[in-house]
Formats: sequence, C-alpha cells, structure tokens
Amino acid sequence: MSRYAAIAAYVERTGGLPARNDSTEARALYRWLGNQRRSHDAGRLAQDKVEALDRLGEWVGTRNGNSEELWVLRLEQVRQVRQVRVEVGRFPFYDPQRYPDEKVLAVWLHRQRTWQRKGRLRPDRQETLTEVLPGWDAPATTWQRSPSPGHADF
Repeated sequence: MSRYAAIAAYVERTGGLPARNDSTEARALYRWLGNQRRSHDAGRLAQDKVEALDRLGEWVGTRNGNSEELWVLRLEQVRQVRQVRVEVGRFPFYDPQRYPDEKVLAVWLHRQRTWQRKGRLRPDRQETLTEVLPGWDAPATTWQRSPSPGHADF
C-alpha cells in the first residue's frame, strides 16, 4: 500500500498518472503501475486493489490499448503531416517547442525505423509504410531539413 499511497500523492500533485520519462520518482511509479496492470490482466489483482486503483483515474487503459488500431492511427496521422509538409520534403519533426503537435508522430516514426533497422518490424507493416509513406526509411539527412526562419508554414 505504500506504493499506492505514493502514486496517489503523485496523481494529486501532478494531475495525472506517472509517465516513464517524467522523473526518477515517476519512472519507479510507472513500473509499479505496469506490474499492477499485468497482474490485473492475468486476473491476479485483488478486487480491493482494483477499486483503489480505479480511484486514481483511467489506469487500466492508459497503456497501449489496441496496438493495431493505434499503429494505423499513427500511420494516418504521419501521412497527413507528410502531405502538408511534402513541399519542403520532411516528415514529422521532433521539436516540442516549435512543433508540439508533431512530437508523438516523430517518436513513432523513429521507432518504426529503429525496428526496421534491427529486423524487428513486421513485414506487413514495412510494406504499408513504404506504400503510404515513400521514403520513410531513408536516412534522416535526406529528408529532415530544418525549416528556414522566414518560412510561414513553420
């Protein structure tokens, strides 16, 4: 219950559940919450613990959800950004200050590239990425351009 008390205090203080990269404290709480989710998924989490966690907010569905649906959604979001940015030849850009709406998409696309490079990207996903986002797997230097300061779209 001490971990529960710590996570409840964290939620009270920050207004949300801990994320893996927020802080050292958040990382530990995030791992603990992940263990609770796995126990819950396996049917090993006691009902009183489930009820206590429910008081924190939406704790069960805050992880990946339906990974297939999320993957398709992210692909479509990247396609839309790419369509707007194609005239300057770039994909979503990881710059939370200048392009906060692109951060999640840039991270997602980077993950796809990493998995492909390591041979862990499913072949069907690799085909879909190539079909929907030509050039997605090219080295970053060939498509990632820092927008010029005078360009109005940025």
